[in-house]
Order: sequence, then structure tokens, then C-alpha cells
Amino acid sequence: MNSKKTFLNEVDFAILLTPTALDPALADIDILLRDQLCLYMSQKTYEEKYHKAKSISIKDLHHEEFVTFDKTFMIYHQLKVLFEQEHISPKIKLYSASWDFLLNITRYSSYTTILPRPITYFANMEGLVEIPLKNIPNGKWS
Repeated sequence: MNSKKTFLNEVDFAILLTPTALDPALADIDILLRDQLCLYMSQKTYEEKYHKAKSISIKDLHHEEFVTFDKTFMIYHQLKVLFEQEHISPKIKLYSASWDFLLNITRYSSYTTILPRPITYFANMEGLVEIPLKNIPNGKWS
């Protein structure tokens, strides 16, 4: 979302992922949903790379092959900041605007992805493993 348009009152309503850089004084902010981002991968990747770990640290993704949302998604920007803060560099192999495509590519490859957990309410999770990420600054995302 363009902060200038918000400041100029050109946007009546927006749904954003927090944390955000938007000044709270510019708008009324109501949290609609609070959940977490999780790591998704194939069962084979889970067993071979992560040895069936119950949770994975963001630092464990350093140099891992990764697929993620493209620049049109706030998650892209927030993950980029998180990776920089944690001094890690996943090998990003693909960007997409489609969460179901990201899940499907991880289902049939060794790639991993980070997505909002509520996506699993709509996704076919067969052959995929969901792992909570531990030690994420700011905890849950809204």
C-alpha cells in the first residue's frame, strides 16, 4: 500500500500484514487475525534435511533453497528484513504471487517456503509438512 495515498486520505480501507511501517496516527488500526508464519516443505525434505525437527530457527534457513512470494506481497518485504537482521542468505530460487503454487513446488522438490499458517485452511496439505519457526523477532504476525 502506498503510504502517500493513505496520508492523503485516498484509501478508505486496507488490510495489511503487521508489523508495518505505517504511522498509527494516520489510520485506525484493528487487528483482524493474529497467527504465525510457518515453514512448509515436502515430507522427504523434512526427514532428510531437518531430521523431523519439531520447530526450526530462522537461522537454520541460511543457504537453504527457498521459494517465496514476489515483491507485491508484504511478506516478501518482511522476510527480506528478517533475513538481513538475522544475517542469513537463503538461496531464493523462485518468486510467485500464488501461495498454492509455492506449496506445490515445495511438495515436489527440496525447496522450502514460509507462508501464513491460515493458508492451510484452504490448501491441499497432502505430502507437505508444516513446521513452526522459533525465535522470530516480534513473535506472531497480524
